[in-house]
Amino acid sequence: MIKDGDLTVLTSLPAQNSNANGTALDLINLPIPDGVQVCISLPALPALANAQTMIVKLQDSADNSSFADVAGLATLTATGAGGVGSAAASLTQRVPLTLRRYVRVNVAASATAGDSTALKATLALAF
Repeated sequence: MIKDGDLTVLTSLPAQNSNANGTALDLINLPIPDGVQVCISLPALPALANAQTMIVKLQDSADNSSFADVAGLATLTATGAGGVGSAAASLTQRVPLTLRRYVRVNVAASATAGDSTALKATLALAF
């Protein structure tokens, strides 16, 4: 699996009880052959409060305006535990051939998640 630096986006994590949308990747010149994978990752989140979550979803759009969750793909969820936050986590999965032109991540922090706003989620396409 080879990750393309031009097809990688970093997204600042949201404040607690809010969402952040990443910058969209434009796939107009990229055929989506069978086997293309999306890699979503979160760094260690030491400030993530016990039982609170940071959830990352892949979304797509035909017009770079109206985004929806990509059906059939898993979400990446980090959950704080033991007073030490959460370990780094990643999720790699094959994208559907029906993926629309623009893709981004949506990151949601639960109500009392703590402050992880200095950290970033990563979205990368891999071949």
